Amino acid sequence: MSRSFEITSTLADANPREVWDHAVSWAGVNAELAPIAMSHPAEFPSVDSVPADGEVHFVSTLSVLGVPFDRHRLTLHALEPGRYFHEVSSNLLMRRWTHRRVVEPGAGGARVTDQCSFEGRTGVPEAVLLAVYRRVFARRHTRLRAMFASRR
Repeated sequence: MSRSFEITSTLADANPREVWDHAVSWAGVNAELAPIAMSHPAEFPSVDSVPADGEVHFVSTLSVLGVPFDRHRLTLHALEPGRYFHEVSSNLLMRRWTHRRVVEPGAGGARVTDQCSFEGRTGVPEAVLLAVYRRVFARRHTRLRAMFASRR
């Protein structure tokens, strides 16, 4: 069974290109996720440098405060630089993880929408995973809004 959620934030006065650059930089990803961090190889300096060909190009270690807890097989299926990426990956917790991030002009600034869905793999009930991932993305958006509010 697949579970899904969506979250959107409006960043008043934010330049959509600057938001995109943040959204696809590993520093930006990890700043939003903190204290969770995703590793990446040097050959892929940003999310949008990963080929969008549906192939696994690397396995990222996810850690909390430096302690590894999962391995994420990152796969991009679609990418429109400056606008969106569509990731369909898997990891130890999820048979399938889908994340689509869209950055677009909106309300005098930028609008960021994350659409996520997943199919669990472990004995952890999907309702619990859904609550956790919603919370992680709500926190990501709180951090994102704070980062761009401080640039005004």
